[in-house]
Amino acid sequence: MKKTALPLLGLAAAAALALSACGGSTAPAPETDGSDTGSEPTKLSIQVAPIQYEPALIALQEGYFEEAGLDVDITFGAGPAEMLAAVVAGEVDIAATSWSALAQAVNEGMPVRGIAGNGIVSPDFDSSGVLVAADSDIQTVADLEGKTVGVVGIGTGTEVPLFMQALEEGVKDPEGTITQVAIPYAGMQAALESGTVDAVFPADSFYFQIKESGARQIASPVREFQGNAPVTIWTSKTEWIDANADTLERFQEAMGKAIDFYMDEANEDAVLQVRADHLEVSIDELPSRTLVPMSLAINFPELQTQLDAMKTFGHLPAMESAELFWDGAPRNE
Repeated sequence: MKKTALPLLGLAAAAALALSACGGSTAPAPETDGSDTGSEPTKLSIQVAPIQYEPALIALQEGYFEEAGLDVDITFGAGPAEMLAAVVAGEVDIAATSWSALAQAVNEGMPVRGIAGNGIVSPDFDSSGVLVAADSDIQTVADLEGKTVGVVGIGTGTEVPLFMQALEEGVKDPEGTITQVAIPYAGMQAALESGTVDAVFPADSFYFQIKESGARQIASPVREFQGNAPVTIWTSKTEWIDANADTLERFQEAMGKAIDFYMDEANEDAVLQVRADHLEVSIDELPSRTLVPMSLAINFPELQTQLDAMKTFGHLPAMESAELFWDGAPRNE
């Protein structure tokens, strides 16, 4: 099995530690007297992923957290594993990690569970894809045999749809013949342009940015094999969940309103402005105006398909979707 991590990519872990030390990029919580709950607002620290962060910022901006009696501090995390580590260490109360990182953590006995959904995979349009340089002779995923592909995590499940595509194209042993290189999304464009890797597998704004730079797409395995499956999942430490069920329910209420706002087509410009403000650019300068779908409820059947695929590729033993979640997490079954 060929798996490589570039030495310079240790910077991703260092960046995560730096975020923990200095608090990251923090959005100020609104002032509130907690009048909606008849008491002082409950302080809550949450960490959003580098992707699919808009609903949390909307909940803060539109006052949904305040209405729920929550005084929320938001920081931006790095990779899924680092964000889970921050939850376990008590550095944040809730973090939006990936479903695959959550599954790995639960399998390893880490005291974490999912408490609500966030981003899901659109079955209708791409927000991820396998990209190669415009002048590359690689045309299909099958052509990646003997080549290197930049993925955001090795053995985390993010590469599973790539391998599913490879199997469909006749590659007998994708894990053994396609070399994975761990690269954070923010470093994928440079790695592709420098020739460090032959292809990259980015998502969301990073995917659109790299495509806009001239990269060519050869496959859409996420849309093809993971439509309607969860992408980012709000996660917390089991001990904290047990002690804060009421706070979690109020968090879910606020995030539900934020997702409704996000999914309302009438609010598209407002949502894009949230993204633009975070990236410190104008809406016209955004790498993409595409908004991926969001769902507070977890789509269990689609998630189970991914867990079964993780087992097929030897990343996990057999697991049931419900094992990953708090009993109070909303779900579609």
